[in-house]
Amino acid sequence: MEGLTTDEQRVYDIVKRFEQVYSQGKIELIDELVAENFQHHAPIPTPDGREGYKQFHQQFRAAFPDYTSVVQEEVVGGNKVAQAFVMRGTHQGEFMEIPATGNEVELEGISIYQVDNGKITHEWAQPDIMSMMQQLGVVPSAEE
Repeated sequence: MEGLTTDEQRVYDIVKRFEQVYSQGKIELIDELVAENFQHHAPIPTPDGREGYKQFHQQFRAAFPDYTSVVQEEVVGGNKVAQAFVMRGTHQGEFMEIPATGNEVELEGISIYQVDNGKITHEWAQPDIMSMMQQLGVVPSAEE
């Protein structure tokens, strides 16, 4: 990314590497890139701390084993990176007490990451959970 300060480039590089957790299922990178006292701010309940976040990703990957995530837009400022993303996957395992449906889902959202002392300390995530629930058949869509 052009025009970043040296510190912003370091923050950006950490978040870009972290994308592999979502895009490729490299959950082991959480140990390296996420702070022990990590805070996840999202509509999906997630246990606090790095271990809770890792557990969340393992459960999500079990429910959607083929999911991938692609960043569409991103903005860097100071120690934060904001990303608009699209996640796609097939619901093949239990997710939020919803048994596997076999439905393919496409989920758009925005995440903002904060990096302090070389580790991700916060993520504010706003995925379109309503659309996901409609695609899973749990909530009726507007067309129904």
